[in-house]
Amino acid sequence: MDCRSYSILCKPAGASCNIKCDYCFYLDKKELLNQPAASVMSERVLERFISQYLMINTLNEVEFVWQGGEPMLCGLEFYKMVVLLQKKYGSGRKILNILQTNGTLLTDSWCEFLAENKFLVGISIDGPEDIHNTFRCNRDGNGTFSKVMQGIDLLKKHRIPYNTLTVLNSENVTRIEEVYSFLKEIGTGYMQFIPMVERMPAIYEEELGMTWSEPPGSLGYSGKKIMSPISITPKQFGDFYIGVFEKWRKDDVGKQAVQFFEATLGMHLGKPPGLCYFERVCGHAGALEYNGDLYSCDHFVYPKYLLGNIFDMPLWNLMEKNRDFGISKALELPKKCLDCEVGHLCNGGCIKHRFCMTEDGEKGLNYLCEGYYAFFTHTAEYFQEMQQSILQGHKPADTDTGSV
Repeated sequence: MDCRSYSILCKPAGASCNIKCDYCFYLDKKELLNQPAASVMSERVLERFISQYLMINTLNEVEFVWQGGEPMLCGLEFYKMVVLLQKKYGSGRKILNILQTNGTLLTDSWCEFLAENKFLVGISIDGPEDIHNTFRCNRDGNGTFSKVMQGIDLLKKHRIPYNTLTVLNSENVTRIEEVYSFLKEIGTGYMQFIPMVERMPAIYEEELGMTWSEPPGSLGYSGKKIMSPISITPKQFGDFYIGVFEKWRKDDVGKQAVQFFEATLGMHLGKPPGLCYFERVCGHAGALEYNGDLYSCDHFVYPKYLLGNIFDMPLWNLMEKNRDFGISKALELPKKCLDCEVGHLCNGGCIKHRFCMTEDGEKGLNYLCEGYYAFFTHTAEYFQEMQQSILQGHKPADTDTGSV
């Protein structure tokens, strides 16, 4: 075994969740994968995963990411077992646990455990109350904002590090200043944004009487699928990040971390971006379901992309099977991307979003291409100045932004 490092998103509760967000792409997996109503990873599967995951990651520090669905549905005792097994198989290495949650199930008991075991928590929140409650509701249709804020207050009370994860959707993407200011106010200095890019199945087009035409010479969509009304447009994506960037560079460099900007700076410095969709190749970040089934990626949990089960084949061998999937990211780029002046930064973006056609009729163009291009060209001079400043031994916050 060589010294490759892998990242596995573990979904110990499968697609089970206690709320029902309108845009969640994972809830349908319960029916697709024939999951039981209450899916909880067994101790047998958990031990197999932890022991093998520590075996294939040879670094001194190993990250475990617990995601969903809602991973807290597994219960507190489950995560107590997680910690015990990590100590058993960790051989003294430093282990970091990251729990991605909607925050509505947090209690003092949970927070005492998370604080004691130094968990990092990711909280899903889409903005101020009216924005958040538009799409993030419980199963009765009521907004979850107040419960999420209660959870954040508990995290603060117990001094648990957390970051915010915000889905960019049709409701919040144009309210740039409002969303950014709110997240700064409630957060601890680190924010992430996930673009809502989902297509509707063709059957819905027929029911709604909707069609999509592809005008000559424009960015067209392959197939007969149209975008979900909750999705954002490529221009909105670019405008949002440019708007946040302008506020960030003037007031918050060195104070507020935005994952997208951190990745951009890293790429300008010639370092790994830390975001799989900006990597030249992917395939090193699988998704493990509650029953031990491993899939190519969190966004490709479909039967076609099932690599196998960790009881039928070691995790190392399963991830090696994913090489072709990862390499295809670099090999299947259209000529437009290969010739693009900022193509070395986005590297074609996430494979999941490559369903568009270029003006020349080539397939494989990323839906968000226009937005990526707008952002990377708009910020190029600033990040180049920051790059030079850092190489000269200065801190990022010392970069002179007056000429940008």
